[in-house]
Amino acid sequence: MENVQAYEDSITLPTCGMRGKNGYPVVYPMYGVAHIFPYTMLDDLTPTPQDRTYRTPELENGYLRVTVWPDLGGRVYSVCDELSKRGVFYKNSVMKLAPLAIRGAFFSGGVEFSSFIAPSTITGGTGLGLRVPCDEIL
Repeated sequence: MENVQAYEDSITLPTCGMRGKNGYPVVYPMYGVAHIFPYTMLDDLTPTPQDRTYRTPELENGYLRVTVWPDLGGRVYSVCDELSKRGVFYKNSVMKLAPLAIRGAFFSGGVEFSSFIAPSTITGGTGLGLRVPCDEIL
């Protein structure tokens, strides 16, 4: 069995992101969605892409390399088969937000973990605190 290595890298992608943050929590139904208090809407989106660098913690063994996006809700950005050197699924080369999710900002890409929540998590598109113990082997 191969040891799993954890390390942190980064990736720069053209990003159509948010202009700013809405400082007021939603206390009434908006866009047909209710019950998101104390969260705010993420709906001030920009159509113009700008390069943005994202942290990408990675887990790797001799078979797979998994890359995560903690800055965008903790999605799995990519999985690479280390034996064939090919991606397991499609990976976007641009990140563009659209007003489709519970709080507004939604993007297509990666694997989102939204068990027991339909259609998406309330924290999708927002950052997660994550520390990668780079000097340790799991």
